[in-house]
Amino acid sequence: MIAAFARAFGQLPEKSFRRYLLVSLATSLAFLVALVWAAGWALSELDTGQGWLSWLVTVAGGLGATVAAWLLLPAVTTTIAGFMLGGVARAVERRHYPHLAPARESPLAEDVWVGVRIALLTLAINILALPLYIATIWVAGLGLVLYLAINGLLFGREYFEMAALRRLPPREAAALYRRHRARVFIAGAGIAAFALVPVLNLATPLFATAVMIHLFDGMGGGAALATRPPRG
Repeated sequence: MIAAFARAFGQLPEKSFRRYLLVSLATSLAFLVALVWAAGWALSELDTGQGWLSWLVTVAGGLGATVAAWLLLPAVTTTIAGFMLGGVARAVERRHYPHLAPARESPLAEDVWVGVRIALLTLAINILALPLYIATIWVAGLGLVLYLAINGLLFGREYFEMAALRRLPPREAAALYRRHRARVFIAGAGIAAFALVPVLNLATPLFATAVMIHLFDGMGGGAALATRPPRG
C-alpha cells in the first residue's frame, strides 16, 4: 500500500499529469475567486450602516465563505476531474503497467458521472457530518478521526470501484472489493488525509485515481488481466 501511494505521488509532477493538474488548479482558483466575489457582493448588500453590526456581519460572512469553500472546493475539483479520470488512469497504466491489455474505454459521460457522483456524495455526507466535526474537533482530535473514517469509506469504495470497473464486470469488481475492503478503507483514509493538505488537495481526484489503479494491481488484478481482453 505504501508503494501505491509513493508511485501515485511520484507521478504527479510528470508531464502526463501536468495538464490535468493545471486544469484542476485553474478551475479551482476560478471557483474561489467567484466565491469571494459573491461573498463580498452579498455583504455589501447587507451593510447595516452601523459600525459594530457591520463588523459582525463582515466577520460572520467571512467565516461563512470559508466554511463554504471548505465544503464546496473538493466537490468542484472532483466534478472537473470527472472529465480527466480516464486519461489519468491510462497515464498511470502506460507508465507502470505497459504489459496490460487495453482497459475498457468508458464514454466521457460515464467518467463525468463518476466525478459528479463522488462530488455529490462527498458534499452531502460532509454537510450532514459537519455538526459532528464541530462537536468533536476539540476532543483530542476526534473530529479529525471522524473525518478520516467517513471519507475513507467514501473515497475508498468510489475510487476503487472506478479503477476495478475498467477491467472487471460489476460482480467481480464488487467481490474483489469485499475481499479487500480493509485495505481499500485504509487507502481511502490516506486519500482523505491528502485532501486536507492545502494546494495539494486540488489534485486529490487525480491522486486518488492513481492510488487505486496501483492498489487494484497489487491485489492481483493487473497480473490476472495481463492477457485478458478488456471488459465490454
